[in-house]
Amino acid sequence: MSLRPNDAPGQRSPTGDGDAGSAAGRWTLTRFVDGGVERPLGEARVTLCFGPDGVVTGESGVNDYRGSYAADADGGLRWLSPLHATRLGGPDALMKLELAYLSALPRAARWQTLPDGPGLRLVNSDGQTALTFRRQPDRMPATP
Repeated sequence: MSLRPNDAPGQRSPTGDGDAGSAAGRWTLTRFVDGGVERPLGEARVTLCFGPDGVVTGESGVNDYRGSYAADADGGLRWLSPLHATRLGGPDALMKLELAYLSALPRAARWQTLPDGPGLRLVNSDGQTALTFRRQPDRMPATP
């Protein structure tokens, strides 16, 4: 874990140093349990990226979103601003999933990397809502 220069004392970023135990990089949602009920993802593309500057960005199924966060080395997670999303429309099933995801994400109060592979789990304070992600491979640089 690396302490960000603009963090308050005791606050650490989940972005780490890029080691296997950090949340640095881009993640794709693989499982969404909301209020104890699993939501089917279908073909939805839902992503998350914790930036080193305290900004979180991603795709929520139809729209892109961003917000700000603070996290500590013990797995605590705080949301410093509301999530803001673009306002495109899409198929009803994707819009319902997106609404649920954008509601669940800022309720996440804990983060942890998973020992059984390149995974990340975010959980709310009562443990009834969990978002599980897998790491996206690094993008290859364009060939000239």
